[in-house]
Amino acid sequence: MNAPTITGAQTKETYADPGPMPESPPAGAQLPGGWKLLWTTDWDEHDVQEWSWVPDSQNDGGEPSTSKASNYIPEPAKPKGETSYERFGKFNARDIDELAKPKYKPKYIIDGVLAERRSFILGGKKKTLKSSIAVDLALSLASGKPFLGRFPVDRPRRVLLLAGESKGGLLEESVFRILKGKELTRDDVRAHFHWDDCVPRIENMEDMMACERIILSGKPEVVIFDNLLKMISGDEFANAPKMVEIYSRLTDMVEKHDATPICCHHIKKTWDGNTAPDIDDLAGAGAAEHFRQWMLLSRRERYKGDGFHALWMDLGGSDGSCSKWALNCNEGDPSGPREAAIWKTAAVRDGEYYKQEEAQQQSDKDDRKAAKAEEQLTEEFSRVRVASEEHGAQSQSALGELAGISTRRWKKLFPLLLEAGKLEEVQKSVTYRKSPIKAFQWKD
Repeated sequence: MNAPTITGAQTKETYADPGPMPESPPAGAQLPGGWKLLWTTDWDEHDVQEWSWVPDSQNDGGEPSTSKASNYIPEPAKPKGETSYERFGKFNARDIDELAKPKYKPKYIIDGVLAERRSFILGGKKKTLKSSIAVDLALSLASGKPFLGRFPVDRPRRVLLLAGESKGGLLEESVFRILKGKELTRDDVRAHFHWDDCVPRIENMEDMMACERIILSGKPEVVIFDNLLKMISGDEFANAPKMVEIYSRLTDMVEKHDATPICCHHIKKTWDGNTAPDIDDLAGAGAAEHFRQWMLLSRRERYKGDGFHALWMDLGGSDGSCSKWALNCNEGDPSGPREAAIWKTAAVRDGEYYKQEEAQQQSDKDDRKAAKAEEQLTEEFSRVRVASEEHGAQSQSALGELAGISTRRWKKLFPLLLEAGKLEEVQKSVTYRKSPIKAFQWKD
């Protein structure tokens, strides 16, 4: 029996031979170069049931040789009952021990925000500082400084920022303003931060090939795309399976070169803004199904045009991680000179924010109450002064009545007037008494 003809497209497999090899294969069999002979035997009797040729990665091919099967050294035997799956095409079933390997455990490069080599989307309504926060993200990763001044970065990394949203000097202004806010110089990020003001069209093969060549040449560890709406045609925007396929082309291209893809995107216009945005609120279809981790931005308060932005920042991931943050960003007076532009950020967890808000509300309430009491006191003092000036010195009770102040309130107010030195005690003669009575009048 001659060896069957096998094409190089067939997949290599390994089967252990639990029994002794026979002295030779069936009559006439030869072992061609580039292939090896594997045996299937009965586990109990060690009898050869069948044999076949499979590709041998240890041999670079060539002309068939006359080596006999007795020269074949079998793979070590697997324990009895253990299953080994064949690998075909992209399918490769592995055992549970493979999951314990470090590459399957998430490694955070920004603590609690960004895991390595998992597609990340930064979404928000227009004018929620997506591009500025993307620049802060890029410079934090390039320098190792905390992201937004709050989230630790594990180490400086090579970052490529493709900023299709920030043309005409906008990117330059953002970068230098945020460098200044983070107390960094260009020298601090020169080795790790690179940028371009264009983005690839994902459905354009030439664009994608050029982008991949850029990634291959610079070997960035993080690639940031700003933003997705400039990278897709929109023809299939409502088709979730098609959009997942389109997004996969982009993120797979980045991830296969051991880099982490980050994409900026918009929240759909139909989001009502009355509740926190969810990943399902991202514009178009497919984003929620494809991206594995996300940051969603929304406003806590309406922007007043003064450079101060009060935002909500919702973080989440497909691994179940989630957190909500109150984020304040201050860019300084937008009408002022460029040199006066700033970048100050502060982020606190929502629970802490609500506690601070509650304390602030109580403080504001107390302040309003105190202001109202002060206003009332001023008005009552004025009434006592007018009554005293019009009617002269009066007894304690008469002065309160003439000022139109209730008896209950007058008992509290009268000592305050004395303590403040607003009233002075005098003696007053009256017709119904022989001796003068104690009276009070306003003291200038």
